Amino acid sequence: MEKIDDIVASLTPEERELHRELIEECKEREHEVMQIGKSMRENIEKLTQISLRLLLDFEKYRKLSIELNKNFQSVKNDTAEVSIAAIPDDKFYHA
Repeated sequence: MEKIDDIVASLTPEERELHRELIEECKEREHEVMQIGKSMRENIEKLTQISLRLLLDFEKYRKLSIELNKNFQSVKNDTAEVSIAAIPDDKFYHA
């Protein structure tokens, strides 16, 4: 991308004076665009870091959920075994 100073350098002194206000406005806008671009790059980098942390946190949550589900199933199975063992023999149906 060509900068304003590069374009102005190709103008004659008369053209520079004739378009002085426009040149100054363009320089100000160019500076603003450069600042916005810098901010955008910084924000994209921050967003990338946040996204990576979120992905890692979601992976930890997924693994934790799997482990909790296994533990729940184990407790459920143990509870069923204890419940069956707690039934008195006279109340337990034998085939």
